[in-house]
Amino acid sequence: MAETIGEGSRKSGKAKGASRAAQRQRVVDAVAGGSSYRTAARDAATSVGQARKIVVAALSRDKPPSDIDHQRVQLLRLDPALEATAAKVGQGDARAVIPMLRVLEHLDKYQQRVGAAREQDAFWRQKLIDRLDRASQRKAEEDLRPKSQTEIDYNLAREAGRSLSEEG
Repeated sequence: MAETIGEGSRKSGKAKGASRAAQRQRVVDAVAGGSSYRTAARDAATSVGQARKIVVAALSRDKPPSDIDHQRVQLLRLDPALEATAAKVGQGDARAVIPMLRVLEHLDKYQQRVGAAREQDAFWRQKLIDRLDRASQRKAEEDLRPKSQTEIDYNLAREAGRSLSEEG
C-alpha cells in the first residue's frame, strides 16, 4: 500500500479538542497568574485577541463580553501581586508598603464595581422571580375558576369529535 504524504501528521478530532482545551487552560492560568495577555498568548502560541476571547469565555459562559468580565480578570490578576507585596512587608521590607497599598487600592476599586454589578443582578433576578410568581398565580386562578357554558360546550364538542373520528 502506498503511503500518503503527511500520513499521521494530522491530529484526530479528539486530539485537536484536547489540544485546544489545554491551550485555553494555559491562557486562563497565565492571565490569572498575573501575566499580560501578550505573554499568555505567546506562551500558548495564539494571538492576543484570541487570548482575550479565551479569558472572557472562561469567565462567563454563554454571556456576551462585558466590562464586568474585565474587572473580574483584574481581580484575579491582583491576587498574586497582593500576596507578593504582603510577603515582602511580612519580611520587614518597608519599600513594599507603598506597592501593597496601591494593589489594595486597585482591589477595592474593582471589588466595589463587581459588587455593584452583583447587587444589580440580584435586583433583576428578584424582579423576574416576582413576575414568574404572578404568572403562575394567574394560571392557578384560571384553572380554579368555573368554566363558562360556552367553554364547556366547546370542550364537549371537541371530545365528541375525537371519539367519532376514533370510532370511524
